[in-house]
Amino acid sequence: MLTKARSLSFGRRLYQLQTADVCYWLKVQYQGVHAIVEQNYLNELSFYAAYPDLNCILPMQYIDLTAQTEFAQTYSSLLLPHAPPWLGVVNDLSLRQITTKILAMLDGLDELAQQGLIHADLKQEHLVDWQGQLKLLDFEQIQPIAQIQPHLSATPRYMAPELFHGEGKTLQTELYALGIIIYEWLSGQRLKAATYQDWAVLHCQSLNLELPARYAGFLALLHGLTAKLKSARFADIQAVKQAIQQINC
Repeated sequence: MLTKARSLSFGRRLYQLQTADVCYWLKVQYQGVHAIVEQNYLNELSFYAAYPDLNCILPMQYIDLTAQTEFAQTYSSLLLPHAPPWLGVVNDLSLRQITTKILAMLDGLDELAQQGLIHADLKQEHLVDWQGQLKLLDFEQIQPIAQIQPHLSATPRYMAPELFHGEGKTLQTELYALGIIIYEWLSGQRLKAATYQDWAVLHCQSLNLELPARYAGFLALLHGLTAKLKSARFADIQAVKQAIQQINC
């Protein structure tokens, strides 16, 4: 079992399973432990049930563990194959390969947007490589684009400035998170902050994007993704793709 200590207290379990040639992850949620975490889990189950054929999602299976075992009080569990990170070592890639990687991420988000959805919890570990294609993971926070509501859960590292002021998640907050992911990948540096307040100051006031000279052509793209004012960010995913076409590879 490879479950974070905090998740254990919420009734969440994560198991790694190994067959002869494939590694899997089994995601389990107990009932009656933590209402919000359980609702998030059910949100993910509902998403998979409603959109089973989306190309951007990692193949999954429902597993019923509710027989007379220790899992009798769990919801349907999710079984997903292990997949490596989509964003590997950037120094191994040409500028054109980097652009292709970024476009694939945008295609995945665009497929969700065409269904009227945003992932709403975008982070590097939720982007994986499955048989050479970009796939998205963890849809517990997924929500309709038009259903703007104050966020209940977000990772400070990827939070757009307006989220720190209590505004809801939108396509622009999704693009901001993508910008932070791309920036950390290209810079080879992880943003650092000790507290929630420090993260707020970083994103709302002091974020300064600097890249190695080799990747300087991506700065305009990153500025358009991570502008402090959401009205100054790219209007939609197509606008991001158009900006990428302007990068000289």
